[in-house]
Parts: sequence; structure tokens; C-alpha cells
Amino acid sequence: MAPKKKIQINMSTQSFSKLAGLVANTALLLSNAFLVGTSLQEQRRDRRRQRIAANLQGAAVISAALASLARVISESLEQHRGPGS
Repeated sequence: MAPKKKIQINMSTQSFSKLAGLVANTALLLSNAFLVGTSLQEQRRDRRRQRIAANLQGAAVISAALASLARVISESLEQHRGPGS
């Protein structure tokens, strides 16, 4: 079995401080990227919800118009048939 080797790293306090700042900035960048990505996903979902709601509202308006038209046609036919039909 090969003997274990030890690695020794000598760092000045200034180097350690810069490394800690780099790690902190990296963590901040990652969290910001995650928040931006989450926000974009939420905007996409919200636009989709709004589009679906608008489509459903349009369908409801068309359905109401068709129901009104059917009622007018039905009433018109009833009036033209007369009482003995």
C-alpha cells in the first residue's frame, strides 16, 4: 500500500479574504440567477392563466349570444305558428 501524502496549503490572510469574497459572490450570483429563473417561470404561467381566462370569457360571451339568438328564434317561431298549431 502506498504511503499517504499530506498536502499543505499556505495562504495569507489577504488571499483567504479574497477567496471568501469570491465564494460569497458566487453564492449571491447563484441565488440571483435562481430568483430570475423562478420569476420568468412565474410570468410565463401567469400569462398562460390570463390567456386561458380570456379564452373562457370569450367562450362564455359567445355561448350567451347563441342562447339569446336561439331564444329569439324560438319565440319568433312560436308567434308565427299561432295558437292552434
